[in-house]
Amino acid sequence: GPGDRAAGDWDYEDVSNATPLLLRNGTVLMLYKGRGGDLQAVGVARCARFDGPCSRLRPASPVLSSRVEDTWGWVAPASEDGTRPEVLHVLSHAGNGATEAGGHAWSLDGVRWNDTTRSAGAAYTGAVRWAGGGTQVMLRRERPQGLLRAAAPARGAGEEAGGSYGVPEAVCTAVQPRRCPADGGPPSGTEDCRSFTIC
Repeated sequence: GPGDRAAGDWDYEDVSNATPLLLRNGTVLMLYKGRGGDLQAVGVARCARFDGPCSRLRPASPVLSSRVEDTWGWVAPASEDGTRPEVLHVLSHAGNGATEAGGHAWSLDGVRWNDTTRSAGAAYTGAVRWAGGGTQVMLRRERPQGLLRAAAPARGAGEEAGGSYGVPEAVCTAVQPRRCPADGGPPSGTEDCRSFTIC
């Protein structure tokens, strides 16, 4: 639930849009959207199991900026030879339009995140190139979700790949081509006012 305003928690109004990263040791790292005052950002909690209990890891501050929401994540496993550590990744909704829409961040510990969106550019934009030809800039492109290709477990892990481990093979997002006058479906005569999913 929301944090404790009196204790200085930044997310005291609302928490939602959970992104669980299921770790091989049975714990879960959960990113979530939080709100408090004028701030909307992403926080992180650690859960003892998939069904809780969960505790905030940074109650006084978010882990990703106020430009980021609606994360989806995966874990790139460590290399078998130990030269590459396990890396946590998230994609997020981080803007709209032809030059931005999706952000990317990575972490080694789940607490300190490196947001590459500003330094390396958008992970994806609102410009969609259709398979049949042509490009269209969507008003909104958000809520990324992915399909993971399984990655082999690290040597000695003694378990099959799965859960949050793997490499994204396809990423899907919700899109809205243009502003709709109202939610709940297109009014008569505005059939192009719709939301749908693309991959």
